[in-house]
Amino acid sequence: MFLFALLWTGMFGAAWAQPVQNVRAEALGDSVRITYRLNDADPDRLFTVAVAALRGSDTLLLERVKGGVGDSLRVGTHEIMWDARTEWERFRGPVRFLILATPAFGFIAPAKPVTLKRDKPYTFKWFGGNSTLDSLQLDLYQYDKLIGPVAQVGQKGQYTWKVPAGLKPGEGYRIKLTGTELSGLEAFSPDFAVIRKVPMYILIGAPAAFVTGLGTFLLLARRPLPGPPGDPSEPGNPTYQTDYPVPR
Repeated sequence: MFLFALLWTGMFGAAWAQPVQNVRAEALGDSVRITYRLNDADPDRLFTVAVAALRGSDTLLLERVKGGVGDSLRVGTHEIMWDARTEWERFRGPVRFLILATPAFGFIAPAKPVTLKRDKPYTFKWFGGNSTLDSLQLDLYQYDKLIGPVAQVGQKGQYTWKVPAGLKPGEGYRIKLTGTELSGLEAFSPDFAVIRKVPMYILIGAPAAFVTGLGTFLLLARRPLPGPPGDPSEPGNPTYQTDYPVPR
């Protein structure tokens, strides 16, 4: 039998509102079952979770674990099984467990494909993955092709980008966010389309309407003015002769 005392706690990043609650540990022979709950106001929030043990003054990440650890864990109750005998074969004594939960990185805005107009500003927002602690490079891509750099953002969770007036309209655009070794981030925003600020049909239709109006004016201007009553030039009037024959 693998004997030790069990203590437990939760742990979370600074400026994050206690996502880990109800941490419990139970010895099951040579293994330990650890349960905890992830909470967040957004039910779709994802977390990256690891479990560590405090042994004396040492904090050690546990490796022989399965279940509720790793990436993309949702809000709710989770269970971790730790193979204690394999990882700490000779250890005897008290152990304190820490659940380390970091919100998984994701774009908040746009959160789904959108359409952007050229020469107008739009704010891109992101969250999680230690992104607000890192210096980030933003680049513009169209599908898998690099179009060019957008900006460097330091320790912020958003950037307002004015779509270049000369950017070619089209679909498949996206912003790539790349961090340093601190966060290790490399992620793309949802795809977005870029359209002209003024639709093409308006640009084409307005001059055409003007030309049509001008043509109508010219046609009307060239129409002969109405003549006096009985004038044969006036439509609907009968033809008449001014020089009558002199009777003999």
